[in-house]
Amino acid sequence: MKPIPTWSALLLAASCGCALANPKTTTVDFSGDNHGWEGLQGMTSGGTVVDNLITPTNALHSSLENQILSFATKDANFTGNYGSSKSVTISLDVYSQDVLYGWSGQVTRPLMVELRDFDTPPAGHDYSSVWYYLGDLDASKPMQHFSVTIDNTKSKGLPPGWRGYGVFTEDHVPELPSDRTFKNILASVDEMVFSTALPNVVSDFVYFDVALDNIHISAVPEPSQTMMLGAGLGLLALLARRRLAWSKCMRRQSSMT
Repeated sequence: MKPIPTWSALLLAASCGCALANPKTTTVDFSGDNHGWEGLQGMTSGGTVVDNLITPTNALHSSLENQILSFATKDANFTGNYGSSKSVTISLDVYSQDVLYGWSGQVTRPLMVELRDFDTPPAGHDYSSVWYYLGDLDASKPMQHFSVTIDNTKSKGLPPGWRGYGVFTEDHVPELPSDRTFKNILASVDEMVFSTALPNVVSDFVYFDVALDNIHISAVPEPSQTMMLGAGLGLLALLARRRLAWSKCMRRQSSMT
């Protein structure tokens, strides 16, 4: 009895693991690894830190006066090839203590999630992206939960509610460049952003006292990829049993000589 080479099984399992690698189902609650999430530093005052000043537990807290509020990461758990998953859900909790506009009092500001691709950007732009309006930051609703699910990561057209960025129409409306689709932006996501800066929307300065928590991404793998991964792991288990049997046989032969 001879041991069976394991390279083919390892290759199969590794290739499946790579297919499932990006993005990964991950939750960031800011009690440990922040997975690269950072906030925008204030142009005039304030900044972003991890604390529990307006939340029950640690969160990514911005206290600043600015035109926009923005949080971003390039961490591999939230970026990469979204097309390797059948569907992807993005969600987060937002605590808004103040969205204050001078003497006018509390106002609201829109919040979007944006998926940016910095590869081959169109002329005059740093990146192309697709983005989705999640809802409004509203201090009258101290804790809000926002969520969006991409049901089909291989859709060429923009799904309902999604918009593109990279060029502008003659009416100054942002849209995807003609050579980009929803599918190929998702195949190469370099950065995820939560921001109040909707493309081509100019806002006044406001005082933000806002925190993000429980940022979550859930990636559902393609059934074929799950089957391939299972097959690779099953083959590795079979080979391990064969190697064990071979080792026992060799020990018996050695004891007989």
